[in-house]
Amino acid sequence: MSEEKEADITGNSDSDMMTQLPDPILENILFLLPTADAAGMSTVSKYWLNLWNSFIILHFSFHESTQKFENFLPLVEDSLFSLPSPAKNPIIHSFTLNMHFGKERRSPFDMDGVRYISEVTANVNDWIGLVLKYCVKHLKLIFTNIQYNLPSEIFMAKSFLSMHIQGCSIMGYPFFSGDNAPFNCLRELVLLKVETSSNRIHKILSHSRLLEKIVLKDISKMNSLIIYDLPRLSYAEIDVALEESLEIEAPNLCTLILHLKGSVQTYVSDHDSGYGNYGLKKIVFEHAKLETVELRFNSCARLQIACSNLRTLFLSNKGFDNRLDVEVDAPKLKQLHYEGNVIPSFHGMESLVKPTVTLKLGIGGRPGLDVAVRSCIEMFNHPTVHLSYFYGEIFKAQEILWPGQVQQAEVTSPPPKIKCLIWSISPSTPPLAYQFLLDGSLCSCHPEILRVEAHPLNWEFIRFLSHELHNIEENPSCCKDEPKFRCWRHYLKSVNVEIQSHPESEKPKTSRGKVLTKILKYSVQFNMNWSRD
Repeated sequence: MSEEKEADITGNSDSDMMTQLPDPILENILFLLPTADAAGMSTVSKYWLNLWNSFIILHFSFHESTQKFENFLPLVEDSLFSLPSPAKNPIIHSFTLNMHFGKERRSPFDMDGVRYISEVTANVNDWIGLVLKYCVKHLKLIFTNIQYNLPSEIFMAKSFLSMHIQGCSIMGYPFFSGDNAPFNCLRELVLLKVETSSNRIHKILSHSRLLEKIVLKDISKMNSLIIYDLPRLSYAEIDVALEESLEIEAPNLCTLILHLKGSVQTYVSDHDSGYGNYGLKKIVFEHAKLETVELRFNSCARLQIACSNLRTLFLSNKGFDNRLDVEVDAPKLKQLHYEGNVIPSFHGMESLVKPTVTLKLGIGGRPGLDVAVRSCIEMFNHPTVHLSYFYGEIFKAQEILWPGQVQQAEVTSPPPKIKCLIWSISPSTPPLAYQFLLDGSLCSCHPEILRVEAHPLNWEFIRFLSHELHNIEENPSCCKDEPKFRCWRHYLKSVNVEIQSHPESEKPKTSRGKVLTKILKYSVQFNMNWSRD
């Protein structure tokens, strides 16, 4: 097609400059465009028309709830049997098969269902076998509510650039041999809800040296994962329950997302300088190239992160009992996000250049001043805090002070200022807890914005807030017995209520607390003006 392109360009001085791009780039442009737009490009020139005619995209989607398989079968076969002969070397840029079955197909005791699934599997095997006779660039197989066993022919294809497998089993041992082995071109590998083993995954990865992106989620029967000798790998997302080891050696890794489950014993980075013991709730990580790190874990006592190029750090802790110490050495950090029911203690943040910080903190038990929340907030400059209160829950790692105990703990005032405090309270929270929750939160921080979702479950809380924030004495006498500590009432100068409808296009409305009965479908935002004296 190169000669045709040259003739088209020389014969038309007004030819689109895009026509001069290399064929692989033009093919990728067509692949990424919506079908209607890609077809419309064929009007640009004869070359574009021929390119579009040679561009084969096969996408099939079956939903058992809306169609019968016997009606779906001829649609697929008619499309596949109309393909050009493999001898003409046509390229299938994308083959997608999305097979969604009802939940009743999971039962192994329904013999009619077993025979039905066996028939479906045989047909799918035939389709895949036919497609693999061609050069296929992008393969996507998605199965829901049945476990499809991938045929061995998949691992003999040499043309895949990306492979997305979901709801399947890899039971046979993948066969690779020689320097021209399959998957030498593979750039992206996504495995979701796949049943396989650690050895099979390791075999696939070890023969995919050009991989740039790996996503592994909900892989059953895996106890360890080793990723190494992948010099181009820049993105890795791992969400797998591992019981033994996790090892990653990737010198150009830029984004790492880890959902740690089980009791991982070891962790190795590209320079062998990172290690961890998840069983002992300690994780250490160091990697010079990383720009984005996301770590999700169920329990951890200590976390050390040293990344000279790190820009974004996201931490999610689902544990409840153990305190968490986080040591960060990331001089270029711009964004820090933490969420969890354990309030972390951050170290090494003083030297950072004021990153944008979002803290989503959950507190439970009795309401009051959470010492850990305040200490955490004091580490940062104007963070945004999402505070969720779970009434009646007991989180052992938290220290809640009742009013009157703050002087004993030598808590100074005023507390740090924050950009925004977003409140979410559990429906079971009784009104008697509102006062302690308000006092404790505003003794932990002074928000420029206090926001509460305006829905019926929060109405009593919103009405309470409106009354308390708009009825403050000019010279409060509540803290006369505590000379070193003054509560929030001594610092709050004014409050303005901004009511925003959920559609962002609608302009905000401004009101006082007395009209809040009209805005249950809106977001309620209290704009607060504080004094620091």
